[in-house]
Amino acid sequence: MSKPTRILVVDDDPGVLEIFSELLRTQGYEVMEAATGLAGLQMTRDHRPDLVLLDVRMPDISGIEVCRQIKADVTLADVFVVLFSGEATSTAHKVDGLEIGADEYLVKGTDVAEFLTRIRMLVRLRNSAVALRASEQHYRRLIEILPEAVGLVDLQGRLLAINPQGIAMLNCASPEELLARSILDLTPPEDHDRMRRDLTATLKTGSLRNAEYTALRKGGEAFPVEVNAAVWTSGSDQPAGIVLVVRDMTQRKRAEEQLRKLSRAVEQSPASIVITDPQGNIEHINAKFTEVSGYTLDEVRGKNPRFLKSGQTPAEEYVRLWRTITSGHEWHGDLCNKKKNGELFWEDALISPITDDAGRVTHFLGVKEDITERRRAEATLRDSEERYRSLVNNLNVGVFRTTPDAEGRFLQANPALARIHGYGSVEEFQKVPIVDLYQDPRDREVFLAELMRRKKVLDYELHLKRKDGKPIYAAVSAAAHPGTDGTVDWIDGMLEDITERKHAENELRKVSRLIIEAQEAERMRVARELHDGVNQLLASIQMRLQKVKAVVPEFRPAAREILARCHGLLVQALEENRRIAHNLRPTELDQLGLTAACRNLSKQFEARTNVAAKCRITKLHQNLAPTVELNVFRIVQEAFNNVEKHARAKAVSLKIYVQDQSLVVRIQDDGRGFDLEQLSRAKRKDGGIGLASIRERAAALGGTCEISSAPTRGTTITVQFPSTPAR
Repeated sequence: MSKPTRILVVDDDPGVLEIFSELLRTQGYEVMEAATGLAGLQMTRDHRPDLVLLDVRMPDISGIEVCRQIKADVTLADVFVVLFSGEATSTAHKVDGLEIGADEYLVKGTDVAEFLTRIRMLVRLRNSAVALRASEQHYRRLIEILPEAVGLVDLQGRLLAINPQGIAMLNCASPEELLARSILDLTPPEDHDRMRRDLTATLKTGSLRNAEYTALRKGGEAFPVEVNAAVWTSGSDQPAGIVLVVRDMTQRKRAEEQLRKLSRAVEQSPASIVITDPQGNIEHINAKFTEVSGYTLDEVRGKNPRFLKSGQTPAEEYVRLWRTITSGHEWHGDLCNKKKNGELFWEDALISPITDDAGRVTHFLGVKEDITERRRAEATLRDSEERYRSLVNNLNVGVFRTTPDAEGRFLQANPALARIHGYGSVEEFQKVPIVDLYQDPRDREVFLAELMRRKKVLDYELHLKRKDGKPIYAAVSAAAHPGTDGTVDWIDGMLEDITERKHAENELRKVSRLIIEAQEAERMRVARELHDGVNQLLASIQMRLQKVKAVVPEFRPAAREILARCHGLLVQALEENRRIAHNLRPTELDQLGLTAACRNLSKQFEARTNVAAKCRITKLHQNLAPTVELNVFRIVQEAFNNVEKHARAKAVSLKIYVQDQSLVVRIQDDGRGFDLEQLSRAKRKDGGIGLASIRERAAALGGTCEISSAPTRGTTITVQFPSTPAR
């Protein structure tokens, strides 16, 4: 049974401390309490709670300082900190808190349900971060115990990280001797040009395999290495560095040198050699013959080689052999012979007559290669081919070989492929032109163009049809086989019927739309409650305060000042309540439509943030469905919120236009941008949830969401989905 989540609540107000603690305990959390910043800091170090709920304003040291010290302590990396305040509630306060590392910033007075929801989400986020850190440590340990050297270099070739094996391989005492050095410093000058070319090629192809270089140990000692490399990409799929796996080849090179020496010896006598006299009696054999047959020269001298025959080779073949060589021609064929120990073996024999200057046969030369293993391998291969054919024929996945032309025909196909398309036999199926299997014949040209460009495609989706015309959704993996002249001879591949999966995905999209619709309905309900309930109550309080102020004498300035402040706070509360209600469900979206709502949103954003906001919306040729307009507005609203919270931008632009039967929504800012990969691992909830919401709404519209960003280069969010008429 997992232990309960431990939460430390730090607040100098006993009433607030009691309320938060009791509220969290009712949710099953283990709660600890501290009334000062120093006490909270010490309890965090002593007990390491999962989450610290920390008041910003404390009597000794501020919650901001406590948070900073917690985040600076590497032993407390798994502790999440939530700052909260009833006074320091401005955007600047929140930004300051998040900048020093706080994982969330809450305002006192937040709705209880929202507060508990945020706590639960933070607990889940914290648990995910802990698991991610543990996984990272696991893989780091794996790299550290690898026998090969593993290093990470940046795009300029500077070493960013290296494992202990790499440090030892280079005779260094610590990573500091190597980090930030160029890998060119670790190789001799004659390898530099080739290494630069290989690194450039690696960035283009994504990997480098079995490249051999000479490396330099500390002190200048050279040694051979084999390098494999792969590109390390950032969250935007842009190359960020190269991972190198380096193997010391010293021992292997020594072994290869020994093999070369052995190979030279084998080349001098690559096969069994037999020399006979004109009558066919053996005069000489080489060591290979002795090795293969088991006979020494003394044991076979003067004998006819036919004493080796096993009976497997027909007698007439020996007659043909003798007639051929005695007539002055070579004979080439297979012979089955018997070794000294009685074991049978096959030889590929080439027997030639040796003549003198007068043309008389003086000897016969036989060069024989032991092909016993080859014959066995051929038999094994035949069995393997038969098993492979049986396997392919019994697969539930379609396997094919086709011609590469536009119409296309099947050179090979298994029964599963025919069944997927509704045909009773492979023979019937192979007669159908491939282009006739497409729902849209033009897709055949698109698929071939993509395959010829990449030479290999994986899980490429095609819209096909069965014999009866019913649609099929298929995932195809295929490879083009080039011929000697550079053209493609044929295409091999596999096809999987994913029709059911596609139907399931459509159902999931429907569920997502239902969830979003439920969320919007709840937003509308909450907006009405705020407008009809809370606003009316605040207005009533405001009027009563005005009446109280009217009866307070002029000589009671302190009381009148307090009443004035209360009145001002009520005005702010009314405005804030109206703003929240408006954001939950803007009335102009229902009354005036998407264009007016987006333009008004831009004006309000510019007035509130002093960030220049441009809005360009092309007049649509047809009305959009209300649900589509609502989702588009929420996407724009969420993007503007992200700009306000995180971008530090000077300008933001909104464009909505139609392109190729699709509606395109693009929000672009000139802010500080971010690294997409780092954001996916970040602890802060706001950015991740906002982008996820945008993606979910884009998917619900049947569209796509592309996010482009880089540090200091701003952010662009582009949502594109099919334009549909109002329903």
